[in-house]
Amino acid sequence: MGRKLTISVQGDLTQIIDALAARGHRVITNHEVSKETSVFIMSNVDEDWEQIKSLEWLDFGNNEFILTMNASKLTEKEILDVIDGLASKADKKLEKIAKVKVSVDESLVELRTLLENQGYDVIPSYKVDHDVAAIVFIGVDEIWETISTCQMREYGESKYVLTMNASHMSNVEILDTLNRLCSKKS
Repeated sequence: MGRKLTISVQGDLTQIIDALAARGHRVITNHEVSKETSVFIMSNVDEDWEQIKSLEWLDFGNNEFILTMNASKLTEKEILDVIDGLASKADKKLEKIAKVKVSVDESLVELRTLLENQGYDVIPSYKVDHDVAAIVFIGVDEIWETISTCQMREYGESKYVLTMNASHMSNVEILDTLNRLCSKKS
């Protein structure tokens, strides 16, 4: 059993709503997004949302980044696997009191110190492995050019790693986003 998440789901996704409720998650179907919301799952993508990827961290105001899932691009199993993964990561952290591993560009000295002081296991960016929960980089190259702030992204052995561009986010925004992912209080 993992931690219980608050998930906003569009009402027409009844099978996903039922599956999430059966797992004990709090499901909201009125499109409400609050500080407690961890995931927003949408199905009816209109012109305002047509550019959204299958999984993407979006800022819903006041730097409240929420994992947004486009159900028109994902199967029900893929959606549930991602949510189960998010829920189980916290379970491991609570049981083992393990530190959440974050890969951070070596040039981000202040951020590295901040994260270490907040209990994160900070590793160099060249040491990404399957235990890494997030990658923080700075600058842009051909691999990372589409990431302006943060998004979930497939990376090596790790499936769906939170990837953040420190060029467009403050240290506090990065810490707050990680804390939300890991259910840590700021």
